[in-house]
Amino acid sequence: IQVPVLEPVSLSPPTAAAKAKAGPASPFPAPETNDSSVEAARALSGTTPAEEQHIAAEYLNYPPFPSWMRVGSLKPCYHIDIHEDIPTYGRSTVALALLASQGVAIAWVWNFIANLIALACDSCEGVGHACVISAMFMLFFVPGSFVCWFRPLYSAMHRDSELRFGWYFFSSGFQLLISILFGIGIPGSGGAGVWLAIDVMQENGAAGFFVLISGMYWLFLAVVQGVIIKQVLQIYRTTGPNTPSASAGEEMDSELMGNETVQNLAKKALLGAFAAPTRAPAAGSGAP
Repeated sequence: IQVPVLEPVSLSPPTAAAKAKAGPASPFPAPETNDSSVEAARALSGTTPAEEQHIAAEYLNYPPFPSWMRVGSLKPCYHIDIHEDIPTYGRSTVALALLASQGVAIAWVWNFIANLIALACDSCEGVGHACVISAMFMLFFVPGSFVCWFRPLYSAMHRDSELRFGWYFFSSGFQLLISILFGIGIPGSGGAGVWLAIDVMQENGAAGFFVLISGMYWLFLAVVQGVIIKQVLQIYRTTGPNTPSASAGEEMDSELMGNETVQNLAKKALLGAFAAPTRAPAAGSGAP
């Protein structure tokens, strides 16, 4: 009969170096990690890392930069497929909103150029200050015309989201107000509109004509944006739920519970509650 030889087990407490190396104890067991899980998933799907990158590159298609411009970080960063993502009743409105967002981006660039042309008017006050303001507006609102105005509408139509519809109505109303004010063109505000064009025409007719084109273009965009808002409002009233407040509350709860930051905070709070030491009762308190 062979008796197995057992190795001696040390019952001495772990040293400080061993505790530091092991790290703080956790009340939860460490999850099992499998480094081959990603490779197994790739093997089941039949894709390689290069093919996955190609699929991701094909999925992101906006802004539609040509292939020779896609260098470094200058690549498409959004996915837009109106035919697949948007219901039939909202496709024409979303397509018009996409064209309008591109038109607004062009308007910001032309507004800056018109302010530069307005420098030809020596008697006009605040033109240099307006050029600086229009340059800042162009840098911020050219991408903002898509991210802050069109993207909420696309997400609202795609997901039928109450919160995104609300954000769209807020941002589109703000954009409509800006288009009207810049179409008017108050001198010194950064908007190259009709008012500024009249002042410039008194000294330089050609420069004033270019500024007038900017003002009329802003007013045209204001009309288009008003039409889009009206169409979206009709769609929202026709297809919206009967209890918007309840659905908005449920959506907010789902958005919060799905937020990674909220999940991490809840996890830390739960870990802290389990790891908190039990406080001993005070002397003379009568506690057993």
